[in-house]
Amino acid sequence: MHISNLPEPSQLMETVSQQGYAIIENGLDQKAYDSMRSYWIQHFEKKQSNEMTVRGDILLGEKNFNSFDKNGFWHLYRNFEFLWNESYHECSKEVHLELHKYRNLMQGFDKNEGLLYQKNRYGIYLSTSHYPMSGFLEGHIDVHQDHPLIHYMIPLTFSGTDYKSGGMFVFNKNNELLNLDALVNPRSIIFFDGRLKHGVSKITTIDEKKIGRIATFAIPTHFVSQEKVPRILRPFLSSGGFQYYLKSQLLRAKKVFKS
Repeated sequence: MHISNLPEPSQLMETVSQQGYAIIENGLDQKAYDSMRSYWIQHFEKKQSNEMTVRGDILLGEKNFNSFDKNGFWHLYRNFEFLWNESYHECSKEVHLELHKYRNLMQGFDKNEGLLYQKNRYGIYLSTSHYPMSGFLEGHIDVHQDHPLIHYMIPLTFSGTDYKSGGMFVFNKNNELLNLDALVNPRSIIFFDGRLKHGVSKITTIDEKKIGRIATFAIPTHFVSQEKVPRILRPFLSSGGFQYYLKSQLLRAKKVFKS
């Protein structure tokens, strides 16, 4: 077990329902935190990317992939990991599974909801995001059909240490803007209502050697059937559609030409 200091699931759910978020201090054990922080900083220092889709529908059976995109809605690197594939970092996966089961209990679901095959293809994937200098994510809300959506977030880098300003924000139940990243410490875990507007304000730093913002969470989703949407059409499902599809094809063609 890597998680501790969590209250009864119903108690934390009540807090999130009342104010829109909750922060658990020292929720992640030191060894797991150190391992996750070290691994993901090294991962994103390589600036690797083989896809441009950082948001949008996900196909059942996808391979794990790294992505990057920069447009008027977001600027970030994002790693996608799917439970049917080999894990990038086993400790991170174990932490996500523990937290997802706890989140399920918060919402009154079976603890294994989203971990077993279902007819509606409801499940989770693991997402770790890196916001470099000037990285951001426009404010948005998340909804998934008839499922309530409580997110958790594990910050792995921190304002004042790994970047100067910016970070994750949420509008609470009183519609007040809160910078949650300014309230957390190493080993903290954030829980918040995904149906409230949230995002990441622009990351700034005075030292270009600083990594920026890295955080990780498991995202609930309804996976898209391979039969319904051929992979080649997936870029059209995300914001920006045709423009980003053409850009991705040009990048791929450039790589082929260089080789």
